[in-house]
Amino acid sequence: MSEVHGSLLSVKAEPMKRDFRMEMCFLLNTGVGEKRTQEFHGNSHLSPGQSEVKKSVHTKSPWSDEENRQLELLVAMNGAKRWHILAKNFANRSPGQLRSHWKHCLEVKESKRAFTEEEDAFIMGEYNRMGSKWSVIARKMYKRCDLDVKNRCKHILRQLLREEQAAENAAALAANSFDMRPNTVCA
Repeated sequence: MSEVHGSLLSVKAEPMKRDFRMEMCFLLNTGVGEKRTQEFHGNSHLSPGQSEVKKSVHTKSPWSDEENRQLELLVAMNGAKRWHILAKNFANRSPGQLRSHWKHCLEVKESKRAFTEEEDAFIMGEYNRMGSKWSVIARKMYKRCDLDVKNRCKHILRQLLREEQAAENAAALAANSFDMRPNTVCA
């Protein structure tokens, strides 16, 4: 076995000669090899290296009231799962668009109510305890979306920061107060 293996290693292979006509044909997408490639792939309207790309028919247009009602009805009948099946009922919406619109717009209609002081205290307590785990905090609250909880917490933190800065500025002004009367020279 080692004799055969050793003899195979001692044989030197000749370098392949390059056919520059084929390289030029490939670069220009014309010539000898193109017809054969098209016949093989069955895409006579495409040049070599191109592939057919299915164009998306999904739109990024605003949701209509009719689409909202249809989505609410389908979710009520089938549940908020298997979005790819629900998407078959919409001509121009992807499963991801359905899920996102349901989760962030339709499902949370009730969560758009104003936050109470108790909810604010709960959010800040949980944020101080476990950090920015918005979905975990939102699950502990009644019909609150993780995005709304995050936005409310950031709002409260900004308010606290503004209040602290205002208090610091007031303290600095009080400490550095000086006499505003004009200087008079006594003779």
